[in-house]
Order: sequence, then C-alpha cells, then structure tokens
Amino acid sequence: MANKPGKQEDCETYVNRSSNWKNMLRSDQNSTVQGFDTGFNGFLQPKYENGSWGERDPAMSSPTSSPNSCLFNDAIYFTDRLSFLHFSNLVNIGDHQAFPPVYQFHYTGRPGLSTQRARAHIDTSFNGTISGIPGDEDSGAMGSFVVFTMLSIWPVLGEDVYLLSPPAFSDNWISHDFFTEGSVLEFT
Repeated sequence: MANKPGKQEDCETYVNRSSNWKNMLRSDQNSTVQGFDTGFNGFLQPKYENGSWGERDPAMSSPTSSPNSCLFNDAIYFTDRLSFLHFSNLVNIGDHQAFPPVYQFHYTGRPGLSTQRARAHIDTSFNGTISGIPGDEDSGAMGSFVVFTMLSIWPVLGEDVYLLSPPAFSDNWISHDFFTEGSVLEFT
C-alpha cells in the first residue's frame, strides 16, 4: 500500500520488516508425529530476545498456509513435506484453514498433485447426506471449496490469482447478470 502513493521509504521499511519471519526459522528443528520421526527439518519456532529457542511441537504450531514455505528448502523436499501433511491426516479438511495447503503443490510445479489431493478430500469427506459437509460450514467455506475445486479454479487468498486444474466435468459454466456484462464464463 505504501508503494502506491509513492511512499518508497515506507514501502522499503515494511517490505524489509515482512522478512523478519526468517529469524524464527530453526533449520535444525525436527518433527515427530505420533512418536514417529518424520525426517523433516526446518520449522518456525518461538525465539526469545536472548537468542534461545522456545520448544513447540512443529506439527501443532507450524502453519503451512504460505507459498513461501517452499523457500524452506527445495521444491522436491517441499512436495514431500506437503504430501506427508496430507497422508498423515494432519490436515483436517473440515476447517477452512486446510484449504491453502491442498493447492500449494502448484507452487512446486506439481498442479496435478493439488488436483489429486483436493478430489481425494472431496471423495472421502463430502457427500450428499445430512452430515455430508465436514466441520463447520463457516458461511459457505466448505461448499465453496467443493464448487471451486470441481470448476477447476482455486482463488488464491488476497490475490487476483486463480490456480487452474483439470475440471471435474466436461462442461462447467458460470452465468450471472453482473458477470462479464451478463455473459457466460465457460470452462472446457
């Protein structure tokens, strides 16, 4: 925001400050899940003013909701880590905070894995019964996850970016009077 009105000095200050999360990246911190060493190292941990580290279980306190998580190592390592997150059931798709990690495979050049995980979550956790929506519907978040996934577009939070994947149906379309001057947006 500071860059738009031409406040370059403010912009630089805040851009530099936004990198301070790197000070909390503990590269030698390992992770265990249910007593099993995952083999993954490098997690965000609390760091005190005296330079000592706080100890928290990375599986319970290291969110993976940012594409910058890819920077923790390389794309293959991050893909393995992200796959482990899904296959170890650390992700609860019934909580809308689980949606971004489903699509983070796109950032490693593996959009097919995003599609695979998203559809696996839909197949196993959503259905047409009275209890067919997992967790709390949160004003449409669960339904939106299914609709956007099936349409093959995923809106990246806070950005004007959509991650694309193969559609679930041969023809998808959205029509509405206010959308594209009343026309139809079709996905084929």
